Amino acid sequence: MLSRFEHDILWIRDEQRNHSVMAALTFRVVSLFAEKSKLQKLSWKDLFYKAEVMSWPDQCKLKFLSIDRCFYSQYSFLLRQLPCLETFQVKDIDIDENSMYLPSLNFSFNSQLTHLSITCCSLSTEHLRSLISKTPKLCELDLIYSAEMFKSLINIHEWEKFVRMELSFLKKFQFFISYEFAENDTVRLDTVIAPFRDSFWLNEKCWFTVCEQGLGKSNSDTISLFTIPVTEPAYHSISRYRSHVQYGISSKDNTYYINDQSKDEITLETVHKTFPVLDLTYDLRLKSSHLQFLAHALQNNQTTVELNLAANEIKALDTQYIVEALLNNTTLVTLSISANNIGDQGMYWICKALDTNITLEELELACNYIYAEGAKYLADALRKNIVIESASYYFRMILSFFSQTLTKFELSCNKIGAAGVHYIAEALRHNTTLTILNLHNNDIGNEGAKHIADVLNTNQALIALSMTANNIGDDGMSYICKALHKNITLKELDLNENKITDDGAKSLSETLQNNNTLEKIYLKKNNIGDDGATNLAIALKTNTTVTILNLATNKIDITGAQCLYDELQKNTTLEGLYLSGNRIGIAGAKYLADALRENTTLKTLYLSYNTIGVAGVDYFIEALRYNPIQSLTKLILYPMSDREYISNSNELEARSNVISVLRNSAVFSRSDFEGDVCGYCEVLKIAERIRKNLTSYEKFDEKNIGSAGAQHIGDALRYNTIFLKLEVKSNQMTNKTIQYLNNILLNNSTLQTINLISNNITSTGARHLSDLLRNHITLTTFCLINNRIGDDGLTYLSPTLKDIKTLEILILSRIDMGPIGTESLANALENNTTLSILRLNNNEIGVEGIQSIMIILQRNKTLVEIDLSNNEIGNEGTRIVADFLSTNITLLKLNLGINEIGLSGVKYLGDALEKNTTLTSLYLRRNDIDQNGIEYFSQSLKRNQTLKQIDVSCNPIGRIGIEYLRDLLKSNTTLIELKIGFNYKNYQGNLVNYTNS
Repeated sequence: MLSRFEHDILWIRDEQRNHSVMAALTFRVVSLFAEKSKLQKLSWKDLFYKAEVMSWPDQCKLKFLSIDRCFYSQYSFLLRQLPCLETFQVKDIDIDENSMYLPSLNFSFNSQLTHLSITCCSLSTEHLRSLISKTPKLCELDLIYSAEMFKSLINIHEWEKFVRMELSFLKKFQFFISYEFAENDTVRLDTVIAPFRDSFWLNEKCWFTVCEQGLGKSNSDTISLFTIPVTEPAYHSISRYRSHVQYGISSKDNTYYINDQSKDEITLETVHKTFPVLDLTYDLRLKSSHLQFLAHALQNNQTTVELNLAANEIKALDTQYIVEALLNNTTLVTLSISANNIGDQGMYWICKALDTNITLEELELACNYIYAEGAKYLADALRKNIVIESASYYFRMILSFFSQTLTKFELSCNKIGAAGVHYIAEALRHNTTLTILNLHNNDIGNEGAKHIADVLNTNQALIALSMTANNIGDDGMSYICKALHKNITLKELDLNENKITDDGAKSLSETLQNNNTLEKIYLKKNNIGDDGATNLAIALKTNTTVTILNLATNKIDITGAQCLYDELQKNTTLEGLYLSGNRIGIAGAKYLADALRENTTLKTLYLSYNTIGVAGVDYFIEALRYNPIQSLTKLILYPMSDREYISNSNELEARSNVISVLRNSAVFSRSDFEGDVCGYCEVLKIAERIRKNLTSYEKFDEKNIGSAGAQHIGDALRYNTIFLKLEVKSNQMTNKTIQYLNNILLNNSTLQTINLISNNITSTGARHLSDLLRNHITLTTFCLINNRIGDDGLTYLSPTLKDIKTLEILILSRIDMGPIGTESLANALENNTTLSILRLNNNEIGVEGIQSIMIILQRNKTLVEIDLSNNEIGNEGTRIVADFLSTNITLLKLNLGINEIGLSGVKYLGDALEKNTTLTSLYLRRNDIDQNGIEYFSQSLKRNQTLKQIDVSCNPIGRIGIEYLRDLLKSNTTLIELKIGFNYKNYQGNLVNYTNS
């Protein structure tokens, strides 16, 4: 059992709730405590109250009680035993027709109960009526019904009538009902909530109700009906009834809404508001009925500006509901219906929706099985003042709409082909608003490219055009390039994943010599080789507008790299060059590296998968050293190859060298080196923050920074004047690393905390740490948990620790410390006047070590916490600790767990605690204390008035030992927490963790 005392309530969680004997025994302990302490509030999770084995004491003053369950037949009996009870929370009240213990429900007594809360109610109306009749002072009622209680709308409406006719005396009433209807049933939310719009609910009582249905295949057949604000009594959560997105209506008005508010956010003011951004994508798998809900919610909506319905298996017929939603909506700006299955017929309905809508600016229809016919519908809509004879009436009506509002159109991954593009192109010829057009993966081919090229000759609106993965070859590229001789608005051209070769690249290079608007060119995954790269390089020598060129995954070799080298030396505008996945090799890497010696504008360079090898990396190292003022902020060199084997040591050395150069230069202004180099990238960013005095504390938990990473941090600390705390956990800091840190931190005077948990530090590393500490004599916290320091390491550290006059916290857990190391540490702490926390747990101190440390601590006047658990001290070591406790007047917490302490040891402690007047927490977990030991210990504690926390869990004290502790509680008035779990020799399971007041 777990327990705690919080906000004047005793909280208990019983993990053995199905074990009746255990429950009864625990109940005896708790009830006795309740009587003795005059406890007024008790929350006992999982308690099933059974009157035949659980009797509350006559003087029990409980006013608040929260339990799991009780029997219906025993409800009145429980109220009678608790005459002061004002609030009762229960998960459910079970009907027990065959119960052997049936006290009469006709007891005559004056119940003080004013608030009843049932959080998973399965009571019928008849049983509920009977229960309420026993509590004449009841004025607050909370009912959260179980999911199976209501089988039909008739049941709900009959229940509403019962509340209205028989519970009108209540001042406050909150409920939650979940109703699951058959899949083929047609249920309207306004029908469900209709009775709750009665004047009784809205005007007389002001109990406002909400009716909701989750959107999504998994929970769309469940309707939730509840009052707001939503109530959530103890130990119950209604979150499982609420989906991520809800469609609903409130009793206060007739407005439908869709939102994703959590139950904690629901208020009368916000419940009916549909959110500005509605993301109804992917896993929801909306049904036709859900789209109908959407139409209702959006028709008069004045808040939603973005609607995303991507990947919901929406079919053509379903799009008519989207039409209904948009007919009267005046706020929607962005609509995405991508990755559905609307087809050409669905496109018909979408165009119809735009008949009256005048606000939509972005429309995404990617991956929708739209063919040429659907493209024709769209084209008709896009055209201005030109109507195709065969176009439907609806499309002719909205031609001018598109010309005035739509700015972005997404039609990727459909199948419109060249014929469909022809329709789009004709519409765009005179369009003046569309700026972004995405035709990715539509199989338009060279013919489709020609249609788009014809548009570019005259269109003055398009800024970005994407035709990736469309089987466009050199002929199509030629059409586009000729158009770009005249076009003066297009800034971004994306032709990735096509069939363009050197000839197509040559056409583009000729265009770039005259075009002064194109800024971004994407030609990734084509068939461009050295000749194409050469022509593009020549064009870029004079071009002053192109800032990004992507030639990744082509066939560029050393010759192309050489030409790009010439271009980079002279070009002053290119900022991003992407060459990953080519055939540049070591020699090509040298050309590009040499270009960086002179270039001062390039910010991003990608060269991964180019077989440049370690030698290629070295060329870039030298280039970066040569030119420390360039603008490069991102350099991608790794993986160097997926084909060539490079030894780990050589590659790691190359990576480390690159980082070393970048760290000492102004090249990477954002510290954004990316090379997949273990944790080095993250370390570099942190080091930059430290170097610039942007942080006083950094935590390096499990970043695998290794020795080289530690060196970067150390170098940065040379320049930092505010760093206070260094924490490096679970890394591999070798002895060499520690030595390096020591050298770096020689002049640092700000460090106050050093935390080096689990870093593989040995005795040699401890020697270097000793040198480091010698220069930080103002240190307040030093932690070396889980390292291999050993006694030899303590011998090195101890003299330095002796000189530190400010140390407050010293943690040396699990460092292989034995008696010799403990003696060295004791000598270091002999004259210490500042240490308040000392943790030496999980070592091998033994009796001899305890003797050394306790002799020294006898004179200490500042220590408040000592952890000596798991140190093999036994009964004799406990005697030494007990002698210390007898006279110590400062220690507050002592942990002696896992130390093989038996009867004699616990007697020593008991005698000491009779004299000690300061210790508040004592931990004796997992020792060998039996019922005899606990008997002696309990008697001693009766005379101790300071201990508040005791942990004797996992000791073989047995049932008799429990009784001794129960007897202790009768006289001890200071104990707050008593942990005695796992203490039966013959019982597997938790017994109790008992919390006093």
